[in-house]
Amino acid sequence: MDLRYPGWQKPYHEALLELDPEKLVQRVAYAEAAIALRLQALNTSSSGHVERQAIQEALVLLLDVKKETLKLPDFQRRELRHIQIAPELW
Repeated sequence: MDLRYPGWQKPYHEALLELDPEKLVQRVAYAEAAIALRLQALNTSSSGHVERQAIQEALVLLLDVKKETLKLPDFQRRELRHIQIAPELW
């Protein structure tokens, strides 16, 4: 698989492909941590708009996974779709 942003996309894709619920929780947490680290690095960059958009889409899908695994309410996913990731917030 050719990943444009392997630092966070690799753990993200591993989470999406995990079938074991116990391992899934760990993989989602690892993917979210990798995304958070990348957002911190992007904070000092004026570029990265495309990657930030990819991260936003990934976070929405991770919430969907968490909803199915942990039975979180759907409102969290809907609200995240309207949030724009601002570099100054990370």
